[in-house]
Amino acid sequence: MLPGLFLLVLPLATYAQDQRCYPKAPNAFQVRISLRAALGDKAYVWDRSEDYLFRSMVAWAMRSSLQDENFIASSVKLCNITKRISFWFVVINTTDSSVVPESKVEMAIRKQRNRINSAFLLNDNTLEFMQIVPTLNAPPESSITVWLVVFGVISGLVLVGLSFLIVSSMRRHREKKKTPKQIVDSEGVNEITEGIENTVYSDKEDLKCGQVNGVYVHDDGENVTPM
Repeated sequence: MLPGLFLLVLPLATYAQDQRCYPKAPNAFQVRISLRAALGDKAYVWDRSEDYLFRSMVAWAMRSSLQDENFIASSVKLCNITKRISFWFVVINTTDSSVVPESKVEMAIRKQRNRINSAFLLNDNTLEFMQIVPTLNAPPESSITVWLVVFGVISGLVLVGLSFLIVSSMRRHREKKKTPKQIVDSEGVNEITEGIENTVYSDKEDLKCGQVNGVYVHDDGENVTPM
């Protein structure tokens, strides 16, 4: 009697659990998968084995996030599966058969989103959790930041050196471009200045030697008009 009653109750319990998963049910999530868009001609067939892999990945994410080893593939219930690879799922707590709150499932999936995508060769756009908005991944830290700084410093020094060479070259070019007239005028001025200096110097030397400049000496036969 008891074994027969147990066999009768077990399908009813399973049926009751399955009733927790339906479109827009509390704590349920919808998933859409686009194999053709992601893989093109290399798209694989989504079958029951893929369903099992999906349930296993979600259960693994729950175990990893909540540190609870009680989650297994059968803890994830799928429903309303369509040929275009769309379905709903809920996660059942195996300890008390309650539905795991949406917030905990969302947190677990967010943490392991990349690992779940990688298991199916998909990404956030081709494996969509409709109730979970994808978060932007933090940009990877650049391992060449130091090299960029060094390169910038070296480039700056090179630019400074080139600028100095260009300015120096322009100055030399301007000096070479001076007209012959400017050079002659400059030399003429120098010669005149030197001539004047020599004349003054010669007069001074004559005076020192007792010689009188002939300009100021009158001839002996020339009468001097008395005052």
